[in-house]
Amino acid sequence: MQIVEVIDVWSDGEFEKTGNWLSSWKHVEEAIAKIHHWKPGKFVIKPEKKWNGVSPIKQAAMAHLAESGWIMEGKWPTELKEGFTGSRVIKPGDIDAVREFEVGLVALEWETGNISSSHRSLNKLCMWLEDGVLRAWILIVPSKALYPYLTDRVGNVQELRPYIPHWRKSCEGTKWILRIVVVEHDETDMSVANITKWTDGRALR
Repeated sequence: MQIVEVIDVWSDGEFEKTGNWLSSWKHVEEAIAKIHHWKPGKFVIKPEKKWNGVSPIKQAAMAHLAESGWIMEGKWPTELKEGFTGSRVIKPGDIDAVREFEVGLVALEWETGNISSSHRSLNKLCMWLEDGVLRAWILIVPSKALYPYLTDRVGNVQELRPYIPHWRKSCEGTKWILRIVVVEHDETDMSVANITKWTDGRALR
């Protein structure tokens, strides 16, 4: 799988120069490159609309991050929840992967829910970033080209893009990083198998 776009909604220009961030981002790039399907070193998808699951795609990436020392299904630090503005409004859920540093968490979420889930994620993370729980947040979403072949209405970059100026404005003056990473298949081939859909409650993903 390949990264086709990196959107820095916000960066303070300081943390992005640190070894903590540079090593974290390197891990993410390596993890996405590890996602193969059907061909060694390539992510090949059957170009049938809405027929491929999303959750299985991220598993190789999560495995690489775990090997690199990231914590899977990370919890929010208990000591930061007390008096934490966001926690009085929305209870934080687990994070797909996190790295813990003295200055805060670097967190990664691979969007497998629908577009409403993407908006909830971004709104919640903005609150958590403002409250100092996070130092950087990476959200991974499919490209416009990949999106049609995945579960219907999964979070995607084209539906988030119009809101980026709003999120960017809300970040002004803050000291953290908010990065959206857009991923895409390497090839299409009608002869390959569909990627299995998982069930989450009654929803397919």
